[in-house]
Amino acid sequence: MRMRAVVIAGSLVCALGLVAVEVPLKYERYGENDRGFQPYGYVLLEKSAKAPPGDWKLPELKSAVPVYALAAIGSGKRLLILDKRDAKDSFYTRLYVDANGDGDLRNDLVSETAAPPEGENARQRPRLARFPAVDLTVDCGAYTTPFSVSAVSYFAGEMPEKGLTAEEIESERFYFYLMLNCCYRGECELAGAKLKVILADTDVNGVIEPKVVMTEVRGETAPRGDWLFLSAGDEIDYRERTFFGSLLVFKSALYDVRFDAAGKILRIEPSKAAAVTAAFPLDIERMTLVADGGGPTIMLVKSGARAAIPAGKYLPAGYRALKKDAEGDLWRIEAQATAATPYIEIPGSGAKAAFGEPFVVKATVPDALYEQYAERVKKNPEARKQLLLMLAIEGAAGERVTDLAHIEGDKTKIALEKDGERPKEPTYSIAAADGTVLGTGSFRYG
Repeated sequence: MRMRAVVIAGSLVCALGLVAVEVPLKYERYGENDRGFQPYGYVLLEKSAKAPPGDWKLPELKSAVPVYALAAIGSGKRLLILDKRDAKDSFYTRLYVDANGDGDLRNDLVSETAAPPEGENARQRPRLARFPAVDLTVDCGAYTTPFSVSAVSYFAGEMPEKGLTAEEIESERFYFYLMLNCCYRGECELAGAKLKVILADTDVNGVIEPKVVMTEVRGETAPRGDWLFLSAGDEIDYRERTFFGSLLVFKSALYDVRFDAAGKILRIEPSKAAAVTAAFPLDIERMTLVADGGGPTIMLVKSGARAAIPAGKYLPAGYRALKKDAEGDLWRIEAQATAATPYIEIPGSGAKAAFGEPFVVKATVPDALYEQYAERVKKNPEARKQLLLMLAIEGAAGERVTDLAHIEGDKTKIALEKDGERPKEPTYSIAAADGTVLGTGSFRYG
């Protein structure tokens, strides 16, 4: 039965006249004055006030409390150090990066940023340092690839007069990010459509691969992976992304996809994999399905409410979809998987996959924000009156809505913001157990 299904799929490929496409990609390093669309990617580094174990050769450091972090780049790890140009700088102004991966930071380029403003008022503001990009070479065994990154460090809180301590560096209030500063661009024609293509290493590990991993960062679990952008328009934007996978559904056809990093070529070939017709509860514009047990990651682009994909269990890692309300107005919904999202069965029976409606509204206090709130209360009891609530909308599979926009029509009965695109900001009330209202307000976008 399995062989027969494969033969049927292969015959369908021939009948549709699908052809293989090779997309030459050009490596692009972001420039400081570039105005075009540049995919955004980052990784939050595990930082420490102590140097990690290893035979590192370190430069002479000026900061009393430097910050160390290891970043997974390619098959190895690179050491980064936040330091100061001058020991008197109130925040970090110098970044060392083991750019060539030899463990010796004394012979690498240094990235520096301007010293923050001084004075009592300056100390009361959260500190932020953005470091210019550093260019790396990633060793992939038989070949090497270029890779460009920048870094951002941030302290969420009032700066101590004597500078940050090791305890504060290692707390949840100190952030150290490695940021993407490059991508691959190209163009192609696929199934009669002329497409702009961007492939980006948005999990910032120096390797582009068709893999999506549910990752926990400071109490929040979300899918992480690289992104593929396909656009038939004049410009590309974030709405045209999917996580990068090894299978692509485009214009109802199924393709195998592979990135040749050595040759900088994206190969898109008609797939001979046996497929069933999957039904979805929403009109899908973009979606990523991650197979259970190490199976393929599938990218769906403008597939609508049905798509031909291999049968199996899949995690709906993220989607952008369209839905009409009761009055016929069109809405766009974007959502991504959470820790509560299960793998859903795609049996091909016509039964709709269980995500999307019904949606449930929740108000939460993220763990990291609650810890910051508790710290403020210790220092100032009046801070007890201020607590940051986050509004969350979750779908039937526990997926979290990340964007909801009204895009067409004028008949909706849902109250809208002045721009007519978003629903009006919801209100809330907080009550004691006996029903006494303790506070009211409204949520704000952003």
